[in-house]
Amino acid sequence: MESGTEDVLVADLFDPDDLVSQWVFALTATVEDLSIAESLFKNALDNDAAALLTGYHYRQLIARLYEAERVVLAIDQHQDVRDFVSEQADAQPAIEFLRDAYLPLHTSKVRETFGYTRHRTVHHSQVGSCELRDSLAQAGDQRARILVDHDRQTLHYEW
Repeated sequence: MESGTEDVLVADLFDPDDLVSQWVFALTATVEDLSIAESLFKNALDNDAAALLTGYHYRQLIARLYEAERVVLAIDQHQDVRDFVSEQADAQPAIEFLRDAYLPLHTSKVRETFGYTRHRTVHHSQVGSCELRDSLAQAGDQRARILVDHDRQTLHYEW
């Protein structure tokens, strides 16, 4: 740290009891997560990374996109947040774009497009479940590989 500067604390920026502070924190955390996930995915693609690596980063990006619905939904759920957002005139086109993508919640474009992948990213299917059985049946025609690296003594599974 430079001489003469003080640390800025989370409490200096975000009042834990203020809904607008909570929303701004959640928004910035969501944007940061999406930025990192997109960057890692893009780097994997640009560097011709193995399919298992690009697939992993793709699933992480999809999970982050799906979870961003909470920030958008909060605008409709909390009057304080809605009032704050309505004061940000330059943000209105972006907010309307996000509302169109994420609302109505249970039938949103984002859920319909990314829900299946998100659910299989956030949790692993249980043995004996219809979900696992259906996933295996649907992926039955996909190539399966085990990548062996004898020097590093690693195995990676692509399926």
